[in-house]
Amino acid sequence: MRKILLLAILLSFHSLALAQGLQLPSNSIAITDNVLSVISNPALLGARPGAEMMLIFPYSDDTFNEDRGLLLKFGSLGFGAEFAQNDSFSFNRYTLSSGHELAKGIYFGGGYSWYRAQDWEGSWNAGFGFRPLPFVSFGAVANDFNRPDRDGSVLEPSYGMALALRPFGWRYTLSADLLLTKAEDHDYGDNLDPLLRLEAQPMDGIRLIGEYRTDSEFFGLGFSLAVDRVAAGTFRRMDDFGSHLQSVGHIHLTSAVQQNMFSPPPHQIVEIKLDGEIRESEPPFSFFGGENAKTLHQLLREIQHYADDPLVDGLLINFQNPRMGLAQAQQLRRSLEEFKDTGKRLIAFSETYSQRSYYLATVCDEIYLLPVGDLDLKGLAAVMGYWKGTLDKLGIGIQVVRVRDYKTAVNAFIFEEPTQAEAEMINWLLDDIYGQICDKIAVGRNWTVEEVKSKVDGGPYTAKWAMDEGLVDSLKYYDELTKELKGEKFHLVSERSYWSRGDYSEEWPDLRNPRVAVIYAEGTIVSGESGQNFLTGSYMGSETIAKAISKAREDKSIDAIILRVDSPGGSGLASNVIYREVRRITEDEEHRKPIIVSMGNVAASGGYYISCAADTIIAEEGTITGSIGGFAIKPNLQGLHKKIRYNTSTFKRGQHADAYSLSRPFTDEEMEILKQAIEEFYGDFIGKVADGRGLEEASVDSIGEGRVWTGQQAKDRGLVDLIGGMDLAFEVVRAQLGEAEGAALDLQFFPEHHGFFANVAQGLAQIGHKPLPEAVNEILEPLYMIAVFNEGEPLLLMPYEIETK
Repeated sequence: MRKILLLAILLSFHSLALAQGLQLPSNSIAITDNVLSVISNPALLGARPGAEMMLIFPYSDDTFNEDRGLLLKFGSLGFGAEFAQNDSFSFNRYTLSSGHELAKGIYFGGGYSWYRAQDWEGSWNAGFGFRPLPFVSFGAVANDFNRPDRDGSVLEPSYGMALALRPFGWRYTLSADLLLTKAEDHDYGDNLDPLLRLEAQPMDGIRLIGEYRTDSEFFGLGFSLAVDRVAAGTFRRMDDFGSHLQSVGHIHLTSAVQQNMFSPPPHQIVEIKLDGEIRESEPPFSFFGGENAKTLHQLLREIQHYADDPLVDGLLINFQNPRMGLAQAQQLRRSLEEFKDTGKRLIAFSETYSQRSYYLATVCDEIYLLPVGDLDLKGLAAVMGYWKGTLDKLGIGIQVVRVRDYKTAVNAFIFEEPTQAEAEMINWLLDDIYGQICDKIAVGRNWTVEEVKSKVDGGPYTAKWAMDEGLVDSLKYYDELTKELKGEKFHLVSERSYWSRGDYSEEWPDLRNPRVAVIYAEGTIVSGESGQNFLTGSYMGSETIAKAISKAREDKSIDAIILRVDSPGGSGLASNVIYREVRRITEDEEHRKPIIVSMGNVAASGGYYISCAADTIIAEEGTITGSIGGFAIKPNLQGLHKKIRYNTSTFKRGQHADAYSLSRPFTDEEMEILKQAIEEFYGDFIGKVADGRGLEEASVDSIGEGRVWTGQQAKDRGLVDLIGGMDLAFEVVRAQLGEAEGAALDLQFFPEHHGFFANVAQGLAQIGHKPLPEAVNEILEPLYMIAVFNEGEPLLLMPYEIETK
């Protein structure tokens, strides 16, 4: 009787195999997120990146049969081919599946299977996965839910669900799967077949699996061994007597390296090429290509990863004239200092060092320069341009209303040389920035600040001269340096090679991590939507940024907001729109959450206006900030019209209807009206800063009046709370949310990019608008300000841009 029962079980087992395809290596609906998920649960294809391939070959104790399987995975897309053949039946089954992460830890996918050599209708399958915690996973599938026809018989759907737990960490996983099969042709009705499964990885590269089917009383044992990107294993199924039923072998190839103890880790030095623009935010996709820029956040995160990776022994920083501001360079240098503090090696190489690159290179243990290169260390200079004489010759008049003498953004149009206030401000900025740069170079090269300033006065340097002065450690060609490193038994790898190697992580996500919105507020502030301008680059639209802040404020899943500001200011009205959204966060009891401002290279005038209501303001030492003031500007082309014999006639109703016409100047009465408006706007600005910073209005006025400060100077005057970058902003968020130092954060970046077609349209609009040469841009940018803001609107713009080259 028992033998008859076993035979029936084997037949049902065989029928299930026929319906679903080949018998697979042991898997679970809730656990399996590798290439086996093509068939087991397509949703979990979205849980793991990378490419994989698996060869499957069932066999008996003494021989291999002709059944074979091939599974392929490319990111979230998977394909399976199964070939089954024996005396009673044969078929080829092909499966195409795809899975995606709908939200953090939530996955959905589907697949379609079709057959060759059998007159069988194809079947549709769907899967779901949910991983809310690093120790819990849930999965569900529906197979054949379209009830496909098989030789005139309808195949009823089957449903599965599973729960997996990791009570002792990721190395040990316990799961329970339930498979419900509709069986209307049988007297016993629906068949519920529970599967209990234990998967253990006691050592890297060794995987042990045990499973037991409680209804059919089958059990199985499996073993696999992984070395680098290849794993091989076998799984043996038996009945409750221990008699062999079936074995399945597999070979698994992955693009990421699987953790194993059999490949001794190489001594790696990763080469980072610093070139192009170091951006703040990710550029939108461009159909027309563009520069492969890396964001500052990406760069810092990667350096931290290298510091934590025991397989990385050092970094080779290859400087290729990167473009970044001083504040960005200061944060990057601090990140390299933290890397160096781990005891790992830090090497700098360049064919030619700019002053900014050398500032970064001096944190390294070794500095190498091409024998025919140069080092452009020569100090700081501010070259101010003035348009007044030119405009006078052209007959163009400029009328300006501004708040106090230190609001010097319009000086280029109304003076022919620096005013005393302007010269005073330029000098205190240069003194502070120059001191910051010399201090760091002195620390890096173990010199005194006076020695650094002496060497700066002697620059710029040829390669040999730089070597003689101790500015670099050795003169080498790139191939000589790499050959030397190889001789020291170091394996030099590029960033691309390092990240393409990857790690085959077995850990599940943790949805308990605080969610933090990072909102990038970059460029000149204007009304409307954000975008790009071929002359000035990115501009910040009040509509875009206000919408992003509002969305983050109202989203209950977001726990804190970081506003990353890199802006010289712009429209006062647009700045006020953004400020109001920041203020609403601090006043809204229902949606109250921490908001921290992290200032980039510049956050001045309107850039400071939108920042002052935040809970905490963080700036780098070299951030240009402050410039609390305002002005309005109007060009008058009356003189030019006379020179070129251009006449205009004006018809109006209302005394001031043509006030903003370019054909005449403001009257005294109109100038008085505008002056009153600007003074009121400045008073409002002062009040907002005083309220946000907890200062007296008189105190704000004494450090305002258009004065521009470095981040360190601003901190000394109460305009900034802390000196640091985005890394410090994250720590402040953790502290305010009660999280441990360095705890994981789930970051969500704003503004979200436009759709594909919108980006293509924007790309089309930019065709032919190549960036102007830097020297030309410096001359024309003030004129662009007049062209854009010429109707008496209150302007909150920084007077000039200070850049360390």
